[in-house]
Amino acid sequence: MRVNNINLNFRANKMSSAQAKYIDKNLQKAKSVDIFCHEDTDVDGAASAMVMSDYLKQKGISSNIVLSQNLSLLKLRNYDYNFIQAKNYKKNNETDTALCVDFSAKGRILPQTVGEIEKIPNKLGLDHHRGIDIVDGNYVYINHPLKDDEHVKPVVSFYVDSSAKSATSVLYRFFEALGEEPTDDMNYDMFYGLVDDCAKRNFVKCDGEKGTIVPTKDLIEDEHAYEVFKKLENKLTSEQIAQIAKKVDIISSLSHREEQFRKSLKNRLQYSPNGHIAYVEIASDDKEWAKLGADNTRTSTILNRFRQDALANKFNDEKLCNVKTVITFYRADDKYRMSLHSKEPTLLEFFKYIDKNSTTQLTDSMGGHRQRAGGKINTTNPKACHEWVLDIVNCDEFYN
Repeated sequence: MRVNNINLNFRANKMSSAQAKYIDKNLQKAKSVDIFCHEDTDVDGAASAMVMSDYLKQKGISSNIVLSQNLSLLKLRNYDYNFIQAKNYKKNNETDTALCVDFSAKGRILPQTVGEIEKIPNKLGLDHHRGIDIVDGNYVYINHPLKDDEHVKPVVSFYVDSSAKSATSVLYRFFEALGEEPTDDMNYDMFYGLVDDCAKRNFVKCDGEKGTIVPTKDLIEDEHAYEVFKKLENKLTSEQIAQIAKKVDIISSLSHREEQFRKSLKNRLQYSPNGHIAYVEIASDDKEWAKLGADNTRTSTILNRFRQDALANKFNDEKLCNVKTVITFYRADDKYRMSLHSKEPTLLEFFKYIDKNSTTQLTDSMGGHRQRAGGKINTTNPKACHEWVLDIVNCDEFYN
């Protein structure tokens, strides 16, 4: 039950009452719900899971949250949730419903977790990414703007609106369509998830020292997304907003080691043969990366800001004028990753080109958003990782 998509400018769509009630009905008939976050869970994913766990608790339904990140690194509320690390997850006999938040593709979670989800009879999902293969059918994938009075007619178990700026934005539209008033804690988590994801794509500017969160022109011009931002912002106190700004603006509180690493990235810049890709390759056995704790919320933010700054050529490097995409390669636990920012909304097409033209067989799918996305291979062998880097950047003919 897929809705055909067309390539137009986005707006964050409102969810129909029928759609929200369909998902809600399936949630409320559950005995026990396991809520799944994507691998290397970020703030938006974890916040979405906590919000839905709070909602289920209100309805008298028990839930577990399956994630693969240390919550202390995400600086979320440390409330009493049933957290399970994804690598240790096994379906419980009581679990009859799986709720996937902030992902809809198998490649974004551990293979063994996919196998366990497939054992659960009732599967539901709320997401804002592209690419659905976690379920075979009964889903909708919205990739175009709807008119104010228009809604997608089918009601489905897996609802994906790629026009939304965060998974928590989709959750906000879910509660709005139900006529449910979220608690203060739920509103806080939804705003935190939205701001954190927006900051990654330069839709908001957070100043931890001033305690401010300012939307950029791109967010303001997205009428419905801005509406969600303002409605959630208005539900928080100035103290709560300042707290979120400080959490998101990691750059303002870097340690000396982190600051030195951040400054070194400019000198590590390399360029693809045609100059349209700029990249930094952090070897899988890089000792400084290991000392920083490798891939975590803080280092991820440093790399994220670096990619944005390079695209905007804040380094005054003449070579960056011709760059279309910036990539950082780095180790994350037992795998090697790449994260990308692009000036143009073409990353998903770039990934298709890589799949067709690269010589390296990727063991997991690539995906994300049109201008911010990522991929990975399941090895940390330095030679294999370096060969993968060269294979990716040599696909720069895509930009010719």
